[in-house]
Amino acid sequence: MKVTTERLPKSLVALDIELDQQQVSKGLDRAARKLSQQYRIPGFRPGKAPRFIVENYLGRERIMEEASDDLMNVALKDALKAESLAPVGQVKLDSFEAEPFHFRVLVPVEPTVELAPYTSFRLPLEQEPVSDESVQKLLDAQREQHVVLKSLETPRPAQIGDLVSVRSTSDLNEGEEDDEDEEDEDDVELPGEAEKVVTSADEDDEDDEDDEDDEDDEDDEDDEVVTSADEDELDELDELDELDEVDELDELNELDEADEDVEPDEEGLQKIVLEEGRTRPEFLEVLVGAQPGETRVITVSYGDDEANEALRGKTVTYTLQVEQVQERILPEWEELPTLTDFEGDVEGMRAKARERLEHAASEKARRAVLDQFMERANAESVIDLPDAMIEERAAELFHEQVDQFKRYGLTEDQLLQSMGKTHEEAVGGFTEQAERDVRTQLLLREIIKRESITLDDAEVAAELEHFLEDYEPSRRAELRPMLETPQMQRMLASTALDRKLRDRIVELTAGQDGETTADEHVAISADAEEARQLGDLVGTAPEHVEPQPVLEGSDGAVGEDEPVTAPQLSEAPTSGV
Repeated sequence: MKVTTERLPKSLVALDIELDQQQVSKGLDRAARKLSQQYRIPGFRPGKAPRFIVENYLGRERIMEEASDDLMNVALKDALKAESLAPVGQVKLDSFEAEPFHFRVLVPVEPTVELAPYTSFRLPLEQEPVSDESVQKLLDAQREQHVVLKSLETPRPAQIGDLVSVRSTSDLNEGEEDDEDEEDEDDVELPGEAEKVVTSADEDDEDDEDDEDDEDDEDDEDDEVVTSADEDELDELDELDELDEVDELDELNELDEADEDVEPDEEGLQKIVLEEGRTRPEFLEVLVGAQPGETRVITVSYGDDEANEALRGKTVTYTLQVEQVQERILPEWEELPTLTDFEGDVEGMRAKARERLEHAASEKARRAVLDQFMERANAESVIDLPDAMIEERAAELFHEQVDQFKRYGLTEDQLLQSMGKTHEEAVGGFTEQAERDVRTQLLLREIIKRESITLDDAEVAAELEHFLEDYEPSRRAELRPMLETPQMQRMLASTALDRKLRDRIVELTAGQDGETTADEHVAISADAEEARQLGDLVGTAPEHVEPQPVLEGSDGAVGEDEPVTAPQLSEAPTSGV
């Protein structure tokens, strides 16, 4: 066998493979025996007809067609081994000639990464100070979670601090509507912040509804049916991520916004808290002083910077029918530690709130440095990406989307139909994101190698304990067996490796001393999916934890159980090998 190689752009290697006559003859003999078992040849038992008889009966072209698959598969495997090539995607046939037996394939290989001079990047770690006002807002938010609603014994006008239930209709002013953006009455929801409360003032009813919600949550968990134990464990972990620690800074930013849509409840009532900063000034002004049964009308003109895109540049007239005014009774500050199961007093809660906010501010600053680092490293590094890696990542992203919709009972065909796209078009829509992902993953993996970042068993065990810290002892005992499975160990290893890499990048760019304290740890839930993808694609883990390949299904091996399929002679030469 004769093999010649040629390096091509986009990390492709062309292999020209020519088989000698002896190899071809043996392949034709095997194909003839196989065909003689499939066809009844007069005068011979199945599988016993000589090759020349089979050739006379079926034709040489038919035997060559049958032999080509096996000949090309074996020759390609030998050529890859001889040239020390590991494909990172599907090998494609470029040309084929039967006489003499010669074919050319294009092999996508691991791209060479020419890293930017990242060690010279200098990016300051700019952490925003935590103000007393921010601490107070966080405490206020905790207090709000325990508000009690009281129906008024004697009707009175609504006042600041009350919860007002209104039935709203709305109209876009004439000349504002167009064919694409026409709004029906009641379609425009009131801007403001909705109070997360029940409509009844009876505290027992509120508790009953909470109990029903808990039962519904349990039912939802029980109803989750998956096809494998591993998928079940991953779903469980995703659920835990959603319940874990939130980013306090983002939470406070949401509290500052008074432009959230107030969605109607089951009775069609919209509930508005009459407080500055929680309700738009226009609605606050018109609703303070309103009595149950009264109707108030207000016209609001929205600017181009309106948070709700549907309302930008619009003028809307709202008719508000006041149905109920309720007094909101907040717990005394001294009661809050007990209500929130905090061991300590209010001042202790204040100190803990500040600690949480400072931790969140620190992580926000670190993320900003990491984002700037990756943006610059991406721009200044040179990676000749093979299309195969991008295509496979795009396919992964699409199928991740399909899996998300399957949870809601939507099949892939139904999703494609709703998108109005073919499978190929839908996958192609992820090409840009896929290219960014693959570039980032290759860059990070190269940095890990350059910086000699490793992980040992003790660090994975510590990551598991760190994850369990926020759960009650009984819950920890339930979660531990799940987290000790090989798949979850890979996830924990990926997260731990991700943290070490982030710490090292911050050290390099911001001049930190290299020691990472416990307070600097990032909660797994904050970036669980990002960490998983990063760690899976980096593929560095303790010896007992099998790392994930660079791209799932692209480990580069051509094993005996996964033969490379050659096309039939009638197929176009661009078909996949």
